Amino acid sequence: PVVRGGLVVLQPATGVGMGAEGEVEAVDAHRGGRDAVAGRGGQPGGAQVHRDAGADGLPGDAAPFVVIFAVKPQVMRDVAVEYRRFTGKGTTFVIRLPLTLAISDALLVELGDEIYAVPHVSIEGVVRLGKTELLNYYDGRSGAFSYADHEYRVQYLGSLLNVGQFNPTEQRKWYPLLLVRAGDHRVALQVDGLIGNRQIVVKSVGPQISTVRWISGGTILGDGRVALILDVTALVRMDVAQALPSQVSLPPAIRESRQRTVMVVDDSITVRKVTGRVLERNGMKVITAKDGVDAVALLQEQLPDIMLLDIEMPRMDGYELARHMRNTDELKSIPIIMITSRTGDKHRKLALDLGVKRYLGKPYQESELLDNIYSLLAEEGP
Repeated sequence: PVVRGGLVVLQPATGVGMGAEGEVEAVDAHRGGRDAVAGRGGQPGGAQVHRDAGADGLPGDAAPFVVIFAVKPQVMRDVAVEYRRFTGKGTTFVIRLPLTLAISDALLVELGDEIYAVPHVSIEGVVRLGKTELLNYYDGRSGAFSYADHEYRVQYLGSLLNVGQFNPTEQRKWYPLLLVRAGDHRVALQVDGLIGNRQIVVKSVGPQISTVRWISGGTILGDGRVALILDVTALVRMDVAQALPSQVSLPPAIRESRQRTVMVVDDSITVRKVTGRVLERNGMKVITAKDGVDAVALLQEQLPDIMLLDIEMPRMDGYELARHMRNTDELKSIPIIMITSRTGDKHRKLALDLGVKRYLGKPYQESELLDNIYSLLAEEGP
Protein backbone atom coordinates (compact mmCIF):
# COMPACT_ATOMS: atom_id res chain seq x y z
CA PRO A 1 0.00 0.00 0.00
CA VAL A 2 1.02 3.60 -0.64
CA VAL A 3 -0.12 6.57 1.49
CA ARG A 4 -1.22 9.54 -0.61
CA GLY A 5 -2.97 12.56 0.84
CA GLY A 6 -4.33 10.80 3.91
CA LEU A 7 -5.52 7.74 1.95
CA VAL A 8 -4.17 4.20 1.73
CA VAL A 9 -3.93 3.32 -1.96
CA LEU A 10 -3.99 -0.42 -2.70
CA GLN A 11 -3.10 -1.37 -6.26
CA PRO A 12 -3.42 -5.16 -6.61
CA ALA A 13 -1.99 -6.94 -9.60
CA THR A 14 -5.34 -8.64 -10.15
CA GLY A 15 -8.58 -7.21 -11.47
CA VAL A 16 -11.25 -6.09 -9.04
CA GLY A 17 -15.02 -6.33 -9.13
CA MET A 18 -17.72 -4.99 -6.79
CA GLY A 19 -19.56 -7.78 -5.00
CA ALA A 20 -22.85 -7.77 -3.15
CA GLU A 21 -23.47 -6.02 0.18
CA GLY A 22 -20.54 -3.64 -0.06
CA GLU A 23 -17.90 -6.35 -0.64
CA VAL A 24 -14.95 -5.39 -2.81
CA GLU A 25 -13.48 -8.45 -4.49
CA ALA A 26 -10.17 -8.71 -6.30
CA VAL A 27 -10.18 -11.30 -9.09
CA ASP A 28 -7.33 -12.53 -11.26
CA ALA A 29 -7.49 -10.71 -14.58
CA HIS A 30 -6.00 -13.61 -16.56
CA ARG A 31 -8.48 -16.13 -15.17
CA GLY A 32 -11.17 -13.93 -16.67
CA GLY A 33 -14.08 -13.19 -14.39
CA ARG A 34 -15.79 -13.40 -11.04
CA ASP A 35 -16.26 -17.16 -11.23
CA ALA A 36 -12.73 -17.42 -9.86
CA VAL A 37 -13.64 -15.78 -6.52
CA ALA A 38 -13.34 -18.18 -3.59
CA GLY A 39 -14.67 -17.64 -0.08
CA ARG A 40 -16.62 -14.66 1.43
CA GLY A 41 -15.93 -14.99 5.15
CA GLY A 42 -13.54 -12.08 5.59
CA GLN A 43 -13.86 -9.71 8.54
CA PRO A 44 -14.94 -6.12 7.85
CA GLY A 45 -12.03 -4.09 6.65
CA GLY A 46 -9.82 -7.16 6.31
CA ALA A 47 -8.81 -9.30 3.34
CA GLN A 48 -8.55 -12.99 2.48
CA VAL A 49 -6.04 -14.42 0.01
CA HIS A 50 -6.73 -17.81 -1.57
CA ARG A 51 -4.45 -19.90 -3.78
CA ASP A 52 -6.52 -22.72 -5.34
CA ALA A 53 -6.10 -25.06 -8.27
CA GLY A 54 -8.47 -23.82 -10.95
CA ALA A 55 -10.19 -25.16 -14.04
CA ASP A 56 -7.02 -24.65 -16.05
CA GLY A 57 -5.40 -27.45 -14.03
CA LEU A 58 -2.62 -25.34 -12.50
CA PRO A 59 -1.29 -26.73 -9.21
CA GLY A 60 -2.09 -24.82 -6.02
CA ASP A 61 1.35 -23.20 -5.67
CA ALA A 62 1.21 -21.89 -9.24
CA ALA A 63 -2.42 -20.80 -9.25
CA PRO A 64 -3.06 -17.01 -9.36
CA PHE A 65 -4.17 -15.21 -6.23
CA VAL A 66 -7.84 -14.57 -5.50
CA VAL A 67 -8.21 -11.71 -2.96
CA ILE A 68 -11.40 -10.58 -1.23
CA PHE A 69 -11.64 -7.25 0.60
CA ALA A 70 -14.70 -7.19 2.88
CA VAL A 71 -15.86 -3.61 3.51
CA LYS A 72 -18.81 -2.69 5.72
CA PRO A 73 -21.61 -0.78 3.97
CA GLN A 74 -21.19 2.19 6.37
CA VAL A 75 -17.63 2.62 5.08
CA MET A 76 -18.44 2.37 1.38
CA ARG A 77 -19.08 6.09 1.06
CA ASP A 78 -15.40 6.64 1.95
CA VAL A 79 -14.07 4.05 -0.54
CA ALA A 80 -13.12 5.09 -4.06
CA VAL A 81 -12.51 2.48 -6.77
CA GLU A 82 -10.83 3.33 -10.08
CA TYR A 83 -10.09 0.96 -12.94
CA ARG A 84 -8.04 0.88 -16.13
CA ARG A 85 -8.75 -1.72 -18.84
CA PHE A 86 -6.04 -3.05 -21.14
CA THR A 87 -7.06 -4.99 -24.25
CA GLY A 88 -5.90 -8.58 -24.03
CA LYS A 89 -4.28 -8.05 -20.63
CA GLY A 90 -7.20 -7.74 -18.24
CA THR A 91 -8.11 -4.82 -15.96
CA THR A 92 -6.23 -3.07 -13.16
CA PHE A 93 -8.20 -1.52 -10.30
CA VAL A 94 -7.07 0.99 -7.66
CA ILE A 95 -8.92 0.89 -4.31
CA ARG A 96 -8.63 4.01 -2.12
CA LEU A 97 -9.44 3.61 1.57
CA PRO A 98 -9.25 6.23 4.36
CA LEU A 99 -6.02 6.04 6.35
CA THR A 100 -7.76 6.33 9.75
CA LEU A 101 -11.23 4.91 10.13
CA ALA A 102 -12.93 3.17 13.02
CA ILE A 103 -16.43 1.97 13.79
CA SER A 104 -17.95 2.36 17.25
CA ASP A 105 -21.25 1.81 19.03
CA ALA A 106 -22.59 5.08 20.42
CA LEU A 107 -25.69 6.66 21.93
CA LEU A 108 -26.97 9.71 20.06
CA VAL A 109 -28.24 12.46 22.38
CA GLU A 110 -29.88 15.84 21.81
CA LEU A 111 -28.84 19.17 23.32
CA GLY A 112 -31.08 21.89 21.94
CA ASP A 113 -30.86 21.66 18.15
CA GLU A 114 -27.53 19.80 18.18
CA ILE A 115 -26.83 16.06 18.18
CA TYR A 116 -23.84 14.49 19.96
CA ALA A 117 -22.56 10.91 20.00
CA VAL A 118 -21.48 9.33 23.30
CA PRO A 119 -19.60 5.98 22.99
CA HIS A 120 -21.16 3.10 24.91
CA VAL A 121 -17.91 2.41 26.79
CA SER A 122 -18.25 5.80 28.53
CA ILE A 123 -21.73 5.14 29.92
CA GLU A 124 -22.47 3.10 33.06
CA GLY A 125 -26.22 3.39 32.65
CA VAL A 126 -29.15 5.52 31.49
CA VAL A 127 -31.99 6.61 33.77
CA ARG A 128 -34.75 9.20 33.67
CA LEU A 129 -35.95 11.68 36.28
CA GLY A 130 -39.12 13.70 36.66
CA LYS A 131 -38.90 17.43 36.08
CA THR A 132 -39.70 18.33 39.70
CA GLU A 133 -37.10 15.93 41.10
CA LEU A 134 -34.51 17.18 38.60
CA LEU A 135 -35.10 20.83 39.56
CA ASN A 136 -34.62 19.88 43.22
CA TYR A 137 -31.11 18.67 42.40
CA TYR A 138 -30.28 21.86 40.49
CA ASP A 139 -31.68 24.10 43.26
CA GLY A 140 -29.68 22.28 45.94
CA ARG A 141 -32.74 20.94 47.76
CA SER A 142 -31.61 17.39 46.98
CA GLY A 143 -28.13 15.94 47.29
CA ALA A 144 -26.49 13.44 44.97
CA PHE A 145 -28.54 11.04 42.87
CA SER A 146 -28.26 7.45 44.17
CA TYR A 147 -28.17 4.48 41.82
CA ALA A 148 -26.84 0.93 42.39
CA ASP A 149 -25.18 1.90 45.70
CA HIS A 150 -23.32 4.81 44.09
CA GLU A 151 -23.93 8.55 44.26
CA TYR A 152 -23.91 10.72 41.15
CA ARG A 153 -23.73 14.51 41.03
CA VAL A 154 -26.42 15.77 38.64
CA GLN A 155 -25.16 18.09 35.88
CA TYR A 156 -26.66 19.42 32.66
CA LEU A 157 -24.41 18.38 29.76
CA GLY A 158 -25.12 21.62 27.91
CA SER A 159 -23.69 23.62 30.83
CA LEU A 160 -20.46 21.61 30.83
CA LEU A 161 -20.08 22.18 27.08
CA ASN A 162 -21.11 25.84 27.42
CA VAL A 163 -23.70 25.45 24.66
CA GLY A 164 -26.75 26.39 26.74
CA GLN A 165 -28.58 26.21 30.05
CA PHE A 166 -31.32 23.79 31.07
CA ASN A 167 -34.69 25.18 30.01
CA PRO A 168 -37.56 22.95 31.21
CA THR A 169 -40.92 23.06 29.45
CA GLU A 170 -44.40 22.65 30.86
CA GLN A 171 -45.25 19.78 28.50
CA ARG A 172 -42.21 17.68 29.38
CA LYS A 173 -42.39 15.52 32.51
CA TRP A 174 -39.32 13.26 32.20
CA TYR A 175 -35.69 13.87 31.27
CA PRO A 176 -32.92 11.33 30.51
CA LEU A 177 -29.61 11.18 32.39
CA LEU A 178 -26.39 9.40 31.39
CA LEU A 179 -24.50 7.87 34.31
CA VAL A 180 -20.77 8.47 33.79
CA ARG A 181 -17.72 7.65 35.87
CA ALA A 182 -14.31 9.35 35.73
CA GLY A 183 -12.00 7.84 38.33
CA ASP A 184 -13.60 8.32 41.74
CA HIS A 185 -16.05 10.90 40.42
CA ARG A 186 -19.51 9.92 39.22
CA VAL A 187 -21.79 12.32 37.39
CA ALA A 188 -25.34 11.99 36.04
CA LEU A 189 -25.32 14.05 32.83
CA GLN A 190 -28.78 15.30 31.90
CA VAL A 191 -29.52 15.71 28.19
CA ASP A 192 -32.57 17.04 26.37
CA GLY A 193 -33.38 13.81 24.57
CA LEU A 194 -32.20 10.38 23.40
CA ILE A 195 -32.25 9.47 19.71
CA GLY A 196 -31.03 5.92 20.15
CA ASN A 197 -28.09 3.59 19.69
CA ARG A 198 -26.17 3.71 16.42
CA GLN A 199 -23.08 2.11 14.93
CA ILE A 200 -21.08 5.12 13.77
CA VAL A 201 -18.04 5.61 11.58
CA VAL A 202 -15.51 7.66 13.57
CA LYS A 203 -13.76 10.36 11.58
CA SER A 204 -10.88 12.54 12.67
CA VAL A 205 -11.51 16.27 13.09
CA GLY A 206 -9.41 19.28 12.11
CA PRO A 207 -6.45 20.56 14.11
CA GLN A 208 -8.46 23.32 15.80
CA ILE A 209 -11.26 21.08 17.08
CA SER A 210 -8.87 18.26 17.99
CA THR A 211 -7.31 20.52 20.66
CA VAL A 212 -10.60 20.41 22.60
CA ARG A 213 -9.93 17.54 24.99
CA TRP A 214 -13.51 16.30 25.31
CA ILE A 215 -14.08 15.96 21.54
CA SER A 216 -12.66 12.65 20.29
CA GLY A 217 -13.92 12.81 16.69
CA GLY A 218 -16.94 13.31 14.49
CA THR A 219 -19.37 11.25 12.44
CA ILE A 220 -21.82 11.77 9.60
CA LEU A 221 -25.33 10.53 10.33
CA GLY A 222 -27.62 8.82 7.87
CA ASP A 223 -29.46 12.07 7.08
CA GLY A 224 -26.21 13.93 6.35
CA ARG A 225 -25.96 15.81 9.64
CA VAL A 226 -22.64 15.95 11.48
CA ALA A 227 -22.41 14.86 15.13
CA LEU A 228 -19.39 15.44 17.36
CA ILE A 229 -18.24 12.45 19.42
CA LEU A 230 -17.82 13.35 23.09
CA ASP A 231 -15.28 11.95 25.52
CA VAL A 232 -17.55 12.48 28.53
CA THR A 233 -15.03 11.08 31.03
CA ALA A 234 -12.50 13.75 29.99
CA LEU A 235 -15.28 16.34 30.25
CA VAL A 236 -16.10 15.25 33.80
CA ARG A 237 -12.43 15.28 34.82
CA MET A 238 -12.07 18.79 33.40
CA ASP A 239 -15.13 20.00 35.30
CA VAL A 240 -13.87 18.54 38.59
CA ALA A 241 -10.41 20.09 38.13
CA GLN A 242 -11.91 23.41 37.06
CA ALA A 243 -14.08 23.70 40.16
CA LEU A 244 -11.11 23.88 42.55
CA PRO A 245 -9.20 26.92 41.21
CA SER A 246 -12.37 28.97 40.80
CA GLN A 247 -13.48 28.30 44.37
CA VAL A 248 -10.22 28.02 46.28
CA SER A 249 -7.49 29.92 44.43
CA LEU A 250 -9.52 33.07 43.79
CA PRO A 251 -8.13 35.80 46.07
CA PRO A 252 -10.71 37.61 48.26
CA ALA A 253 -9.79 40.99 46.75
CA ILE A 254 -10.67 39.72 43.28
CA ARG A 255 -13.76 37.88 44.47
CA GLU A 256 -15.20 41.03 46.07
CA SER A 257 -14.21 43.54 43.38
CA ARG A 258 -15.98 44.52 40.17
CA GLN A 259 -16.21 42.16 37.23
CA ARG A 260 -12.89 42.07 35.39
CA THR A 261 -12.54 42.33 31.62
CA VAL A 262 -10.13 40.12 29.68
CA MET A 263 -9.21 40.61 26.00
CA VAL A 264 -8.32 37.39 24.15
CA VAL A 265 -6.27 38.03 20.99
CA ASP A 266 -5.80 34.92 18.83
CA ASP A 267 -6.33 34.18 15.13
CA SER A 268 -7.90 30.79 15.98
CA ILE A 269 -11.66 31.09 16.48
CA THR A 270 -11.63 27.83 18.44
CA VAL A 271 -9.03 29.14 20.90
CA ARG A 272 -11.00 32.36 21.31
CA LYS A 273 -14.24 30.51 22.02
CA VAL A 274 -12.79 27.87 24.35
CA THR A 275 -10.71 30.39 26.33
CA GLY A 276 -13.62 32.82 26.46
CA ARG A 277 -15.91 30.16 27.91
CA VAL A 278 -13.38 29.30 30.61
CA LEU A 279 -13.10 32.96 31.62
CA GLU A 280 -16.85 33.60 31.53
CA ARG A 281 -17.44 30.52 33.67
CA ASN A 282 -15.16 32.15 36.25
CA GLY A 283 -17.11 35.41 36.28
CA MET A 284 -15.05 37.50 33.85
CA LYS A 285 -16.16 39.62 30.90
CA VAL A 286 -14.46 38.65 27.64
CA ILE A 287 -13.52 40.69 24.56
CA THR A 288 -12.06 38.81 21.58
CA ALA A 289 -9.89 39.98 18.67
CA LYS A 290 -8.66 37.93 15.72
CA ASP A 291 -5.30 39.71 15.32
CA GLY A 292 -3.31 42.75 16.41
CA VAL A 293 -5.06 45.19 14.06
CA ASP A 294 -8.47 44.11 15.34
CA ALA A 295 -7.21 44.46 18.92
CA VAL A 296 -5.93 48.01 18.36
CA ALA A 297 -9.35 49.03 17.04
CA LEU A 298 -11.13 47.49 20.04
CA LEU A 299 -8.70 49.10 22.50
CA GLN A 300 -9.86 52.51 21.30
CA GLU A 301 -13.37 51.68 22.53
CA GLN A 302 -12.68 49.76 25.76
CA LEU A 303 -9.63 49.04 27.90
CA PRO A 304 -9.44 45.52 29.40
CA ASP A 305 -7.97 44.74 32.80
CA ILE A 306 -5.68 42.09 31.27
CA MET A 307 -4.83 40.70 27.82
CA LEU A 308 -4.18 37.14 26.64
CA LEU A 309 -2.05 37.38 23.50
CA ASP A 310 -0.91 34.93 20.82
CA ILE A 311 2.27 35.51 18.77
CA GLU A 312 1.61 34.23 15.25
CA MET A 313 -1.26 36.20 13.71
CA PRO A 314 -1.89 37.88 10.34
CA ARG A 315 -1.57 41.64 9.74
CA MET A 316 -0.09 42.40 13.20
CA ASP A 317 1.49 39.65 15.32
CA GLY A 318 1.72 39.47 19.10
CA TYR A 319 5.18 41.05 19.32
CA GLU A 320 4.08 44.05 17.27
CA LEU A 321 0.95 44.55 19.37
CA ALA A 322 2.91 44.30 22.63
CA ARG A 323 5.44 46.85 21.32
CA HIS A 324 2.61 49.18 20.28
CA MET A 325 0.98 48.93 23.72
CA ARG A 326 4.24 49.62 25.58
CA ASN A 327 4.76 52.79 23.49
CA THR A 328 1.23 54.07 24.11
CA ASP A 329 0.56 55.80 27.42
CA GLU A 330 -3.08 54.69 27.63
CA LEU A 331 -2.21 51.05 27.02
CA LYS A 332 1.16 50.39 28.65
CA SER A 333 -0.33 49.62 32.07
CA ILE A 334 -2.43 46.69 30.76
CA PRO A 335 -0.72 43.42 31.84
CA ILE A 336 -0.17 40.89 29.06
CA ILE A 337 -0.06 37.10 29.30
CA MET A 338 1.40 35.65 26.11
CA ILE A 339 0.08 32.18 25.19
CA THR A 340 1.85 30.54 22.26
CA SER A 341 3.21 27.31 20.84
CA ARG A 342 6.64 28.97 20.55
CA THR A 343 8.15 27.96 23.86
CA GLY A 344 11.83 28.50 23.06
CA ASP A 345 14.01 30.72 25.26
CA LYS A 346 14.57 33.19 22.40
CA HIS A 347 10.86 33.87 21.97
CA ARG A 348 10.28 34.01 25.72
CA LYS A 349 13.11 36.53 26.22
CA LEU A 350 11.83 38.77 23.41
CA ALA A 351 8.34 38.76 24.93
CA LEU A 352 9.60 39.62 28.42
CA ASP A 353 11.79 42.40 26.98
CA LEU A 354 8.64 43.90 25.47
CA GLY A 355 6.99 44.01 28.89
CA VAL A 356 4.95 40.80 28.78
CA LYS A 357 4.20 39.74 32.37
CA ARG A 358 3.63 36.00 31.89
CA TYR A 359 4.57 33.53 29.13
CA LEU A 360 2.62 30.27 28.76
CA GLY A 361 2.96 27.48 26.20
CA LYS A 362 0.18 25.82 24.24
CA PRO A 363 -1.65 23.74 25.18
CA TYR A 364 -2.00 25.39 28.57
CA GLN A 365 -3.60 24.04 31.74
CA GLU A 366 -6.72 25.99 32.66
CA SER A 367 -5.75 26.06 36.34
CA GLU A 368 -2.35 27.52 35.42
CA LEU A 369 -3.95 30.21 33.26
CA LEU A 370 -6.43 31.20 35.98
CA ASP A 371 -3.70 31.31 38.63
CA ASN A 372 -1.65 33.69 36.46
CA ILE A 373 -4.66 35.90 35.75
CA TYR A 374 -5.63 36.12 39.43
CA SER A 375 -2.08 36.90 40.55
CA LEU A 376 -1.64 39.67 37.96
CA LEU A 377 -5.03 41.21 38.79
CA ALA A 378 -4.12 41.11 42.49
CA GLU A 379 -0.84 42.90 41.74
CA GLU A 380 -2.65 45.59 39.76
CA GLY A 381 -5.22 46.11 42.52
CA PRO A 382 -9.00 46.52 42.30
